[in-house]
Amino acid sequence: MPATQKRTKGSAPCGYAYLGMKRGLVLGGGGLVGISYHAGVLKALDDYGMDVKGSEIIVGTSAGALVAAYLTSGWAAADFYEYSFGRHPSSRSPAEAEAASLRRFDPLWASSDEHVRRVVGSLLAVAASRGLRPPGLPSNRLRGWFPPGMYSLEATRARLEADLPLAWPHKGLHICAVDLDAGRRVVFDKRSAQDVRFADAVLAAIAIPGFFPPVQIGNNAFVDGGVVSTTSLDVALDQGCDTILCIAPLGYRFDGMTSPRDPKLWPALAVRSLFARSLRRSLEKARDRGVPALVIRPGLTEVRTHGSNAMRRHDEAGIAEAAREGTLRLMEDNADHPVVRSIGVR
Repeated sequence: MPATQKRTKGSAPCGYAYLGMKRGLVLGGGGLVGISYHAGVLKALDDYGMDVKGSEIIVGTSAGALVAAYLTSGWAAADFYEYSFGRHPSSRSPAEAEAASLRRFDPLWASSDEHVRRVVGSLLAVAASRGLRPPGLPSNRLRGWFPPGMYSLEATRARLEADLPLAWPHKGLHICAVDLDAGRRVVFDKRSAQDVRFADAVLAAIAIPGFFPPVQIGNNAFVDGGVVSTTSLDVALDQGCDTILCIAPLGYRFDGMTSPRDPKLWPALAVRSLFARSLRRSLEKARDRGVPALVIRPGLTEVRTHGSNAMRRHDEAGIAEAAREGTLRLMEDNADHPVVRSIGVR
């Protein structure tokens, strides 16, 4: 069967989907490039006939938190792909897209002195997100002297508040962030809705420490949960999932087409190696518990296109289409995997 053909009902065993299993969908981080990768993967899964929106547990981290928020708030799996190509109703006009690409992010400094203080504050925020901070100094006073974050999140905040519902949209949705003062991961879920607005939780989950300022929720400041784990697959395990499908834009796999010895790949692989350990630990934990997990990650040929800077300008449509094609091939190779069987095929 060609890789681009949608599987038809009954073309693969799908009985597991009706046995009351708790299925987990884990959407990992990866910056702007990662969002485009998610778009292609979700389109491929939809083409393949898999209804991932029906997963009982959905875990989102960093860029994956943004995708999870929209996926559980009304967007179809294929909508992200259409958005990457500029064909979605929510897509910006060509003029708006060009203006946004030129402006990119709004800087938060207006002078060289403020720029230096923000650089120092951003470095301190990165350290604090890892549980490290200068002893004896209150964190709020330190942030007053050296404000963290180089670029504004206000335009993103306005967009999220306009697009997302006020109520928590899915009882099994978990959004991962890091409490900057405590230096530990916090998982927002439906139980958090009494104290945390949904849009604020998503904004906190994408506030890359050092790049964006932390998001204040109540008395605490929060940043991107990807500093702890770029997938947070362990959260799905802790929720008692029986199977887990994980999309990991910052992972990589050997695809038989590109050699890891290619010098053009080394910077990107070096970045990804920093995040690979936590994913390996989570997969080992899943194996120890007997929980089948299937990880979708870019092949080395895709990684060469993704590069090492996940926040750069890029060919959204090209990365999405490559992800779609690569995922369809992966699904064909794993048609009998327990995770694929648990979700079922339309």
